Amino acid sequence: VLARVLTERFIASAVPTVVVVFPSDRAFTPFKPKFNGKTIELSGLFLPRRDVNYIAMVRDWDEDTMRVVFHEYSHLITSNIAGNVPVWLNEGLAEFYSTFQLVGDREAMIGRPVPGHLQRLNQHALLSLEELLNVKHDSPLYNEGDRRSIFYAQSWALTHLLLVSQPPRRDKLGAYVASVDDGAPPLEAWQRAFAADRIDRELQNYIRRSIFNVFRFRFTDKTTSFDGAAVPMAAADAEAFLAHLLVQQQREDEAIERLDRAASPAAGWPAVVRAGIAASRDDKAGAAKALLGLPAGSDWLTAYFAGVTLAD
Repeated sequence: VLARVLTERFIASAVPTVVVVFPSDRAFTPFKPKFNGKTIELSGLFLPRRDVNYIAMVRDWDEDTMRVVFHEYSHLITSNIAGNVPVWLNEGLAEFYSTFQLVGDREAMIGRPVPGHLQRLNQHALLSLEELLNVKHDSPLYNEGDRRSIFYAQSWALTHLLLVSQPPRRDKLGAYVASVDDGAPPLEAWQRAFAADRIDRELQNYIRRSIFNVFRFRFTDKTTSFDGAAVPMAAADAEAFLAHLLVQQQREDEAIERLDRAASPAAGWPAVVRAGIAASRDDKAGAAKALLGLPAGSDWLTAYFAGVTLAD
């Protein structure tokens, strides 16, 4: 479906994407990001980096969990399209695409309403447009409890209105993003693109609707399926993956503690993670020596990270 919407060029990732699926929220909690020393409560996490993308989530196979899958995958696609998408739009698009649903084996829908978001928006005061547009990744609105929920819900509603309602405003939305990318202040960029539109008033009416339009796609061929075999991972390698996930959040001390507790071997994936930490701490000679001494192996991902660390 995204290939139809965006073209094949945007859905291909230039770097590997590693998905870590935790058996419970309790197991996921030590890896959740923190804000002002407190754990941010979330059910999924996307970490785009120069050499790898990480997606982390909890295994609970119901409709809400599949929304998490599609939400995080949408972040991956958005990061391929543009590097400087405003935070509200990034989350709004992810929530918009999170409602993806197959209909039989030849149709799909995107843009279905999210009842929880509508309920929350109809029970609480909306954020001002200026508040919403100015949210950054380190803003309290993006990281704190109920305020975070309102931010996500309103970001979804505004994105839905701009993409689906009549008249369509996709061109204006593109002009707004381009202005922000050029360095214009968020509110100024918005006023430049939507000068004659009273979007804030429209949004108040939009969230009270009982009927919402969706995009429906029909394919000439059946949708593809995928078969894969599960291969058990050695405990030390599993711990190294988790340590690497912490490294992506600049939590290197925690990563080293996890590697030490696992008594990780000197070779393979644990050694690559340790070398990456050493390189980031300016022990470049030690890192290069460890990486060059690794035996050739059949794990392409280990070889990939050894290679990019050596190149750095």
